[in-house]
Amino acid sequence: MNKKLKFLMLALAAFVCTTAYSVTKTWNGSAWSPTGTPASGDAVIIASGTYSLSTNLQFLSLTLSGGSINLGSNTLRVTSAISIKSAGTIQASSLSMLDATGASLTIDGGNLTLNNVEVVVTSLSFVSSHDIISSNSGFLSFDDNTSHALSSVDNTSHVNAKVRLYLKNGNNSIFNFPIGDGTVYSPFIFDPKNVPGSQSNPFQHWVEVTYVGSQASQKGLDLSTLNSASGYEYWITASSSSNVTGTIALRYDNNGTKTGKTVVGSVTNLAADLKLTQYDASIAKWVGIGSTNAANTPSTGITTSTSTSNSVVPTSNWTLASTNARTSFTIALPVNLINFNAAANKNSKSVEVSWSTTNEENNSHFEIMHANDFVNWTSIGTVYSKGNGNDMNVYSFTDINPSNINQYKLKIVALNGEVSYSNIQLVKFTETVSATVNIYPNPANANVNLSINNMDMSTPVSIQLVNTMGQVVFEQIITE
Repeated sequence: MNKKLKFLMLALAAFVCTTAYSVTKTWNGSAWSPTGTPASGDAVIIASGTYSLSTNLQFLSLTLSGGSINLGSNTLRVTSAISIKSAGTIQASSLSMLDATGASLTIDGGNLTLNNVEVVVTSLSFVSSHDIISSNSGFLSFDDNTSHALSSVDNTSHVNAKVRLYLKNGNNSIFNFPIGDGTVYSPFIFDPKNVPGSQSNPFQHWVEVTYVGSQASQKGLDLSTLNSASGYEYWITASSSSNVTGTIALRYDNNGTKTGKTVVGSVTNLAADLKLTQYDASIAKWVGIGSTNAANTPSTGITTSTSTSNSVVPTSNWTLASTNARTSFTIALPVNLINFNAAANKNSKSVEVSWSTTNEENNSHFEIMHANDFVNWTSIGTVYSKGNGNDMNVYSFTDINPSNINQYKLKIVALNGEVSYSNIQLVKFTETVSATVNIYPNPANANVNLSINNMDMSTPVSIQLVNTMGQVVFEQIITE
């Protein structure tokens, strides 16, 4: 055999011995098929049971089609794709990472639970509905790529867990955090403006958001910047450092359409009234942030709210607020205000104002505020709190001197002096005056005189004279 041929044969043998091929391995709950632990680069399917890692591994792809995977204290790298075909769990004994940087996550057939693990992906796609990603001490992250594809995220398919976005200097793409509470999709929109240039690893700089679809526990309201704030939802943000900045936008529900729990019934004054609010722990109040700038898209019902200017995103709480009573929200109150009503009593021409509460905590009193132009409010009465407790408390107040047009709201005053307001109730009276009618002579044979006093002539008045047989003998419309 000549030397050249021998060299080629040795090279081919070395190539065969060193080249790895991807094999699809399926875990059936107790064993692998084909047999043998998956090698680096294999495509892995967990069909049933739970497969537990005993060391750090790398897969080409991972599919949960009836089973779960436990990382233990190890790290798993997936280079191509993660697919969830039925309900499953990715878990670890201590916070570990499933690093699928550059890979896709597809939810198609069941809910995914993240338990004590961080899963890092580039894109997220929901193929079927009702596949909410939930979490128990785990979270979903998106890598520091410049773009991230999100597909079919809505009220039935979103992330009900903390979501983290990794950033790098020069990554200026707007990102919609695909979050909600399992029933409502309420994205948090972040536009990075500054990310530190120094970066030792791709997981160094980040922003993370958690959505809470209920009233915040913080109660104070800065009335110098706000009139009201949403009591239905809030977003909790955190970042790797205060040097990570960007602009923020939130979405709200426009009369029951599309996103969020904060309902805005009228969009007439949104651009002038709507604002972001951030909780300032140093003064224990929600304060208005940024300028008002709301945009409405009536054709789709999606309405994007205000954004801040180069806002720092430290650990903080955010929600939607209004600067004017004409676009009011339910406020984060020092009580749980179940209802607030005002009803006219036309017999006594008075207004009965009533409300009920639960979970009162350090509340001092209620002031009943009155206006007839939505602007100039005055206090017309005070009702003191019945004290702390979880029981329902019922309150009432009677306005004995209402105007024809009345607006009422509650001023809720805490023991520490913090003030917040309820929504507004409108009560109108239609003024009626009894007219005095005299007919003479009575009885009459031919001519008759008709005298009417105190007649309201703001609208035309129809007059009819009817004889004893029910016949109309005279009819006239008087306009003045």
